[in-house]
Amino acid sequence: MYFFEDSLDQERFPSFAAFSGPSDEAMMRIQAALKLRPIGGYVKGSAARRALEEAVTSVPLTSASEIKLELTRGKGPTGQLFRNRLSPALQAEMVGILERKVIALGQQQEAERRRREAEKASQNEARLKERQAEAKGLCERLTQLHKESDEAVTLGTEASRKRDWKGEREYSAKMRVAERKIAEVIRRLTELDFACIDGRLQSVPRPALKSY
Repeated sequence: MYFFEDSLDQERFPSFAAFSGPSDEAMMRIQAALKLRPIGGYVKGSAARRALEEAVTSVPLTSASEIKLELTRGKGPTGQLFRNRLSPALQAEMVGILERKVIALGQQQEAERRRREAEKASQNEARLKERQAEAKGLCERLTQLHKESDEAVTLGTEASRKRDWKGEREYSAKMRVAERKIAEVIRRLTELDFACIDGRLQSVPRPALKSY
C-alpha cells in the first residue's frame, strides 16, 4: 500500500513531462519510485523497494555519474526526495549501484581507448611496412641508376677522347636522363623518410634528411 503525493508535493516537484533524454528518463523513474511513500518505508523485498532498485539499476552507464552527483548532493527535486525519504544506509546502497556503473563506464572507456591505440599502432606498422617495401625497391633502383650514370660518364669521356662526337652526345644524353631519374628517386625516398646510402636503405628522421 502506498501514499501518493498530495497537491503540495505536485507544486514542489515537476511533473514527468518536464523530463526528456536518457538521463532525465532515468531520473523520472527514480523520482516516481521515491514518490511512492510506502507504509513502513522501502523494506527489502517490498514492491516499493523493488521499484526503487529497478529504477536505479536502469540508469544508463553514461548517466550514472551525473545522477549520482545530484542524488548525493540532495539538491533538485529528485535529490531532495532521495535525501528526505531514504535512510542513510539505503541511500548508500543506491549510490553504490550508481558508483559501480561509473566504474564500469570508466573501464569500458579505457578498454575502448586501448583498442583504438592498438588499432592505430597496427595501422602505423602496416604503413611503415608499405613504406619500407617501396623504399627498398627505390634504393635498388637508385643503385642501378648510379651505375648507369657512371657508365655513361665513362663511355662519354672515352668517346670524347676518340673524338667520337656522336657517341659523346649519346652518352651525355643518357647521363642526363639517369641524373634526372636519380633526383626523382631521391625525392621520393625523402618523402618516405628514408635514404639510400652506398646501396643500403636507412631510415632518416625528416629534419635530418639530405640528398645523397
